[in-house]
Amino acid sequence: MNNYRDTLRESAVRAGSLLCVGIDPVMDWLGYGREEPQLGGPSPEEVILEHLQDFLDVVDHSGLLPGAYKPNLGYFHALDRPRQGEYQGSRTLAKILDLLQERQRGIPVILDSKRGDIARSSENYASEAFQVWGAQAVTVSPWMGDDSVTPFFMEGRGVYALARTSNPGAARFQNLPVVTSRGETPLFREVVRVVQEWSRTFPGVGIVVGATALEELGEIVAYLASAPVPLLIPGVGKQGGSAEATLEVLRSVGYPLELVRVNASRGILFPWVPAEAPRGRRERRDALAEAYRSMHQALALRDGEALQ
Repeated sequence: MNNYRDTLRESAVRAGSLLCVGIDPVMDWLGYGREEPQLGGPSPEEVILEHLQDFLDVVDHSGLLPGAYKPNLGYFHALDRPRQGEYQGSRTLAKILDLLQERQRGIPVILDSKRGDIARSSENYASEAFQVWGAQAVTVSPWMGDDSVTPFFMEGRGVYALARTSNPGAARFQNLPVVTSRGETPLFREVVRVVQEWSRTFPGVGIVVGATALEELGEIVAYLASAPVPLLIPGVGKQGGSAEATLEVLRSVGYPLELVRVNASRGILFPWVPAEAPRGRRERRDALAEAYRSMHQALALRDGEALQ
């Protein structure tokens, strides 16, 4: 089995772009429930699957593959009603993963579940991500320490530890100064240091750092440049991060871009937000095609930047 870095390199070559497509279905953004429900009308599962199939048709027609996909588990679990024996969200995610494997085999799927618990619990969460869902990588929370993260270190898989995230409240804790044997440092920097240490024995481990925190991103990539790790960079597009500025920071230190995936979710799958979704399916497809091509191009690799 290839290690996860090989998976990233090979998919970067195929895609020619760092774009990671986030799959975060929001029914309101699809116009579901805008009108009174009709007896026998489509279910959320049918609406989401039709939308994703339209998007995959757009990808096929464009001839441009993404560098990864990142479904967020919480959006799908929110559609389940387990106490009523209904698992519509989980079933939808399973069908989406089957579609991606069937239509775009070799493009890594990063399960965004942000797991992290005591060791035995983390073992179960790792099994959920890799055996149950069949993802190639997973996001994890490192705040409970080494024994919380290391159970995810499985051959051929990727693990992205949260370091400096893209949400507005991230700095409240992640930028707090902590005292270490090497002196005072922001907490996110200590996470980065430990991940780099872990990567010596498990090369699939990397970090999550937001495109909305350019100063911290620049500090992190400069620190990691001598021994790079995989990076997952959310926050581009509707969250306010700039694809161009993100690439400029990475290129300024010569970071190996084949190890990087830059995530965009709402701006690609729901480009009409905050306006209402177009009513016609063709209009939606046109909007998806324009948004996808634009972001794929904004995150395109130059010749020679991803070598097998």
